[in-house]
Amino acid sequence: MQLVETDKLRNGNREALTALRKRARTTKTSVPSPFESVMKEIGVSGSRPLVKEVCTTCGSHDSTERTWMMFPGTDVFARIPFHAAHSIIETGIF
Repeated sequence: MQLVETDKLRNGNREALTALRKRARTTKTSVPSPFESVMKEIGVSGSRPLVKEVCTTCGSHDSTERTWMMFPGTDVFARIPFHAAHSIIETGIF
């Protein structure tokens, strides 16, 4: 009986997370998190990188471009540079 209840709870949580992920993909918000606001103020927006990075996969890329990545086996999302995200996925190092 306990196993059935645990499975129901786990499935309910999984369905809720799936719904949140679908909603996050389809809705756009312009409200930054407090952390993003603070980091944007700290960062130097007018500076250029000293060396232009060229990637074999994505070519000449913008190192400030961010993308959301969900780590396998977890429900943890991180907003990391696009280049880092595709490098992690390609190498398989999680």
